[in-house]
Amino acid sequence: MDAIWSGPTRFTIDGVDFACSFAPSTDDLLCVRKPKPLVHSTLRLLAAEEPRRIVEFGIASGGSTALLALAARPERMVACELAPERVVPLDRVLARAGLTESVVCHYGVDQGERDGLGPILDDALGDAAIDLVVDDASHRLVETRACFETVFPRLRPGGVYVIEDWCWQSRLAHAVAHPDRPRPTPPDSAVEGTAAGTTDLGDYVRANTGLRPLAALTLELVLVRACSDGVIDELVIDEHWVVVRRGRAPVDADGFALADHYTDRDGLLGVP
Repeated sequence: MDAIWSGPTRFTIDGVDFACSFAPSTDDLLCVRKPKPLVHSTLRLLAAEEPRRIVEFGIASGGSTALLALAARPERMVACELAPERVVPLDRVLARAGLTESVVCHYGVDQGERDGLGPILDDALGDAAIDLVVDDASHRLVETRACFETVFPRLRPGGVYVIEDWCWQSRLAHAVAHPDRPRPTPPDSAVEGTAAGTTDLGDYVRANTGLRPLAALTLELVLVRACSDGVIDELVIDEHWVVVRRGRAPVDADGFALADHYTDRDGLLGVP
């Protein structure tokens, strides 16, 4: 389903008004924490893939969940969010669209807790394979990798796993090194209170997240694509997301680990 744009950041899908904004959603306007180019890319992906079973991590203000649900009209969709509070405007939109049975939202879910994700997916999907996963959740390396290693084996061969905002730390660090250029905004869930005057963003990010950059996961995926035939069939990378298409090689559903599918002998990733 196409979006009808009424301005640089405003659009409508199936009669529901959206804004590209980090503001809270209201009953009259659902906010999507994605820039306009990423909204366009998402809609193109949905049109090309026609996913029937979707899993999303990161409900946030509810706009992205509603966008996926309205544009794809999946048979089953599971959306998970770390915050415990339900997004009431999203519930109302899903009810009006007749999607409350097909779209299940779980709150208070940490994407990094491997043991917690399995039962949620089992309950909603049973043995059915996933067509599309969209991760716009923590934007943190350990949690995002844990989620990927848990959910990727449930993706059907040919299915797509999307990781958004993979390079936010790198983009910010580059912006600090070049203060004459516009500074990109970090995902609000990844780091809070980024000081405008920060000069050593690397130290700031490490102090606030305790993690290495999420970009390391993208480099791991590149090495898996290169070293392990059939695990990953295709990688598409731009400044907004990484799109991973699963190959036909079997993977261990109970113990899948990216590190088992590449060798970083020269220390490109800086990990043991």
